[in-house]
Amino acid sequence: MGALLTFLATGKKTGGQFSLFEATVRKDYEVPPHTHSREDESFYVLEGELVCMIGDGTYPAKAGDFVFLPRNVQHSWRSVTEPARFLVLINPAGSEEVFLEFSEPAPALELPPVTQGPPDEAFMERIVAMDNEYGVMYAFQTESAQ
Repeated sequence: MGALLTFLATGKKTGGQFSLFEATVRKDYEVPPHTHSREDESFYVLEGELVCMIGDGTYPAKAGDFVFLPRNVQHSWRSVTEPARFLVLINPAGSEEVFLEFSEPAPALELPPVTQGPPDEAFMERIVAMDNEYGVMYAFQTESAQ
């Protein structure tokens, strides 16, 4: 969905202890508010800048910054530069399987072409369902349940 992910260690290689991958995204790439119930997530920014929303706070993160996204705390993030490049640590491993399932091998180590329009609804439903299997819940799901 427009990002380049380079998997450095997956749960299969670490005995489920953690996964680590590098993410490269374009400016204004945004992940909607969500909560992990099983794992903590951390970012180490290599290049560019992100804005992370964690709980009620907003935190800018530039190259050299580390951001901790604890489990059971709603968070989201957006890139404010192009590119933004950062390491993603998931501890314990597991939810990286969603990225692996819905990714395509990159023909080159560069950002994929810009997609036109929003993703197909059926595709998004499959991603949300698999995320839910790994204990990830989106804010729009909890809002619609109220």
